[in-house]
Amino acid sequence: MTSASDEAGAARAVNPPGGRHRPLSVALSGGFRLVLDGGAVELPFGAQRLVALLALRGRMGRSAPAGTLWPETEEQRALARLRTALWRVKQTVPELIVCAGSRIDLAPGVEVDVRAQIDRSMSVLHGTAVEPGSWTSVVPDGDLLPDWEDDWLTDDRERLRQLRLHVLEDLAEQFCAKGRFGLAVDAALTALLAPYVSPPQPRPQSAPAAATPRAASQTLPGRPPTPFHPPSPSPHRPPVPVHGAGRLV
Repeated sequence: MTSASDEAGAARAVNPPGGRHRPLSVALSGGFRLVLDGGAVELPFGAQRLVALLALRGRMGRSAPAGTLWPETEEQRALARLRTALWRVKQTVPELIVCAGSRIDLAPGVEVDVRAQIDRSMSVLHGTAVEPGSWTSVVPDGDLLPDWEDDWLTDDRERLRQLRLHVLEDLAEQFCAKGRFGLAVDAALTALLAPYVSPPQPRPQSAPAAATPRAASQTLPGRPPTPFHPPSPSPHRPPVPVHGAGRLV
């Protein structure tokens, strides 16, 4: 449980005494970006990994990020690497991470693009209508840290990919119901042709449900998995070429 002194310390971190509030944001879609007061900030890669983990998982005890980021390292050495990463973050952006006892987290008020994308997507999945002219703004944009090869990112990456597919399917259904068939085709094709959506990698576990990409979507609240069956071309007419889909509106 967070104490009053911890909350006061977090407030001081984001709003330094005698200084104004400096907006901070962390972007993980398409690559790591840290922006402070409108300007890009460079962090060492080890520090980037720590910030990304906290952005995705939230508050953690120190042993959890140490074991996640350096799983093949002896515990004390992993904790030492964590302390080094924290020190480097504090040297560059002291208000980014808050340490409260044995737990660490991003400071309150730090904006994270993935969190905002998930909130918008879940709003659509729970029935919020989307304006036809702005439907692309509610779709998670870009893969999660595509150039990183960390194993701990696999589940987060797959969850966002499946979330994106579900949102696009819902949008296609919404547009069909409104008679906006051109937009429905655009949304459906975006789901089908997304270059970064890949089949799941085999994992050493016995649960057969983990073998299909749709099974991963069962973790999304209120959204049962639904198989996608691509339409078969009519035998009486040739299929419509997809390159003109964007002009059907």
